Amino acid sequence: MFSTNANAWSALTYRSSRLWGDASHLRLRNVRFSYEVPDALLRKLRIRQLTAYVSGDNLAVIKRKDFVGADPEGASWVPALHTAV
Repeated sequence: MFSTNANAWSALTYRSSRLWGDASHLRLRNVRFSYEVPDALLRKLRIRQLTAYVSGDNLAVIKRKDFVGADPEGASWVPALHTAV
């Protein structure tokens, strides 16, 4: 059986500027490098074409020092509304 947690509900409805902050940030989201092996080397190996790829996602986030949280684009923490009785 569950009952509504009054403290959690009041925390959701209470408005305070303390919970808001500047979430300005710079994100290195996607990087992709490719390299085509030269034809002279490929002829020796009897290969027609060879391309190597390296890619990365979400490699870095630069954010303000006073920002509290792991990810400026992420969801904020919300307390549980129901507790077990």
